[in-house]
Amino acid sequence: MKQYYKSLLPFIIFLVIFQYVVIRAVDLRRPCHHDECHFVETINLFGKEMNLNTIIHYNEMSTPLPFVLYALWGRIFGFELYVLRILSIIIAFATYIIFHKLLFDIFSNSLTPFLIAAFFAVNPYFVGFSVFVYTDMLGIFFMLICCISMIRQKPIMFTISSAAMLLCRQHYIFFFAASFVYYLAKLATVRKMSSFYMLLSCIISLLPMLTLFIAWGGLVPDNSVRTLYMSEGLFFHPNYLTLYVGQFFVYLLPFVIFKWRSLYKDLRVTIGCFIFSWTYWLFPVAVSKCSRLNTVGIFHRYLEMISNNWFFVQVVFFIAFFLGLPVVFNVLRDCYHKWRHGNVDFKFFLNLSILIFLVIMPFSYLVWEKYFLQLAPLVAIRILLLRYPDEFIEAKRLHDCRPKLY
Repeated sequence: MKQYYKSLLPFIIFLVIFQYVVIRAVDLRRPCHHDECHFVETINLFGKEMNLNTIIHYNEMSTPLPFVLYALWGRIFGFELYVLRILSIIIAFATYIIFHKLLFDIFSNSLTPFLIAAFFAVNPYFVGFSVFVYTDMLGIFFMLICCISMIRQKPIMFTISSAAMLLCRQHYIFFFAASFVYYLAKLATVRKMSSFYMLLSCIISLLPMLTLFIAWGGLVPDNSVRTLYMSEGLFFHPNYLTLYVGQFFVYLLPFVIFKWRSLYKDLRVTIGCFIFSWTYWLFPVAVSKCSRLNTVGIFHRYLEMISNNWFFVQVVFFIAFFLGLPVVFNVLRDCYHKWRHGNVDFKFFLNLSILIFLVIMPFSYLVWEKYFLQLAPLVAIRILLLRYPDEFIEAKRLHDCRPKLY
C-alpha cells in the first residue's frame, strides 16, 4: 500500500497542474459547447421535474443517470453552467484516480500507471469530458470500478457499479455481455462459488436498465429524438466497424508501437491482415445518415483540415484499418487459445470486451470516434499485456488476478 501511495502522489500533482491549465484555457464561464447545450437543457428539466414522466419522455437518447446526478448537484449548488462544469471536473478527477488504481493493481509498478493514465488525461476527447457537461466520463468511471471489483471479487461493488454504468449509456451493454460470458466461462472451467456470485451480481445489475426499457417501450426514451434517429430500426453498419478497427491504431499509437513485435512481427498475420484490409473499400468510413456533422470525430476533422480531398482522407483511414487489424487478430487468437486451455483470467475478459464491442457498436444509430474512447482504456491494458511468443504456448497456469506487464 505504501508503494501505491508513492506512485499516486506524482500522478495527483500532474493531474492538478494539468487540470488547472485546462480550466484556465477553457474558461468555465464560456457559453455552452456543442452537445453540452442540450445536455444542460435536460439537466434543468430533471432539476425542475424529477418524476416518472420526465424519466420516460426526456428528450435524449442515452440512459438518465448522468442527468439525474447533475440535476441533484444543481439543486444543491445551482444550475449555472460553470457550477455544473465543476461537477464534471470532480468526476474526471475521480475517474483518473480510479484508473490509476486499476493500472497499479494490474502492473504493480509506479511508472506504468502514471504514463498510461496521463496519456488518457491529455487526450483531446478526455480533456473535453473532464471540463464540459458531457455524460461520457461518468460511464467510464463506473466501468473502471467494475474492473476493480472483478479483480478483487467484490460482487456487491460490481452490482452497483455495473448497474450505474448501464444507466449512463446503453452501449455499455458490451461490458455487461463480456462480464456475463466471462463468469459463465469461469464457472464452466473453475466451478467456484465466487464465480457464481459474480455471475449473479452481473445479472442483477441489468435489471434497472431493463426496467427502463419496459417503461420506454424500447431502447431509448419515448420522445421526438427517438422518432428522428430510430425510424429505420437497428441494423449492422459495416462502415462503423471499419472506423472502430482503425481507432486501435489511431488513438492507441504509443501502445501499438511499444508492442509492435507482438503485433506485426509474424509475417503471416501481417500479410493476411493486409490482404483482408482491402475490404475497407467496400465499407469506407462515412458519417451516419442521421448525423448533422460532416465528420465522425476529431481525427477525421483534422484530416479534413490537412486536405479536403476525399481520397486522401480515405487512404489514411484505410492504413489505420490495416494496422488496427493485427490488434484485433491477436485479441481474437488469444481469446480462443485461453478458452481452449482453460485459462479464463482477467486478460480473457479484456479480450471478450474488445471483441463484443466490435460486434455490438456497429448496430448503433450513430458512429463517432469518441465511442471508441470509452473502450480504449481496456484496449491499452490488453495491448500492454500481450507477449511474444504468445502466452498460450506456455504451460497451463493457474488464474492470476494480477497479470504482469513482463
